[in-house]
Amino acid sequence: MIYILEDDDSIRKLVTYALESQGYAATGFAVPSAFYKAMKESIPALLLLDIMLPEEDGISILRKLRADPLTAQLPVIMLTAKSTEYDHVAGLDAGADDYVAKPFGMMELLARVRAVLRRAEARGTAEGGKIYAADSRKSSSAEMSDTEKVPAALPDGKTAAADAGGFSGSLALSASAEDAGAKPPAGRAGRPDPAAAGSKNDVLQFGILRIYPKRYEVFVEDSEISLTHKEYQLLLLLAENEGIVLTREILLDRIWDLGSEPENRTLDVHIRKIRSKLGGAAAWIETIRGVGYRFRPT
Repeated sequence: MIYILEDDDSIRKLVTYALESQGYAATGFAVPSAFYKAMKESIPALLLLDIMLPEEDGISILRKLRADPLTAQLPVIMLTAKSTEYDHVAGLDAGADDYVAKPFGMMELLARVRAVLRRAEARGTAEGGKIYAADSRKSSSAEMSDTEKVPAALPDGKTAAADAGGFSGSLALSASAEDAGAKPPAGRAGRPDPAAAGSKNDVLQFGILRIYPKRYEVFVEDSEISLTHKEYQLLLLLAENEGIVLTREILLDRIWDLGSEPENRTLDVHIRKIRSKLGGAAAWIETIRGVGYRFRPT
């Protein structure tokens, strides 16, 4: 299922029709309150989110989604009438997977939808990694691994966490969400729990820097740092390829599916923000001029 949160009736209906014509199940919402109500019942495979909305703006909604472990990995494409690079970077930095500037062509939108869904299916985060087509809504969802943050869908379309309590109006996490990959309670905050790591495969250790891929946590000198969804993905990709120069095209393609846009400044903005948060490890992300970036701990 794909949700469209767009207050313009003509755009919302046109996008819904275009998606359904390609075999996707799609539902549109004119206001955030209706969207929140639907989220209590079922988590979609993808959200198309307008920025300028009544009741609450799209950036605020996106930040709430990313702050909640239940929806932290929900694929989101921003629909925006704003066309400046700053606005695009703001949306991506808030955690959007992609953006489409209005006015947009339906072929372009559908291409971006397919690209984002392919990435979501590859990492198995969107409704068990499966998309429900309009003619196959009764298909069973593939079971997700225990390490994923978004629970597998139940037969009635609800998620496990939603069934146990669901979203509040502010997308607050239910008490059961810790089992779905939430961060440890306040008593453990600020210091990794060695027992939780379990094995060397559960942590990437580089001197003062520790990355816990299964827990979506990053620590510098035992203090947890806060990264946006894209910042975390970018840091993890660089760290997993320690010592290897990753070109701008590779990084843009792997993180934003924008490999054909090497002049896009989104990557540089995210690298700068990551460095500002890494403290003594900031210099470990090296700029290879004219090529890309390399992670090399010293």
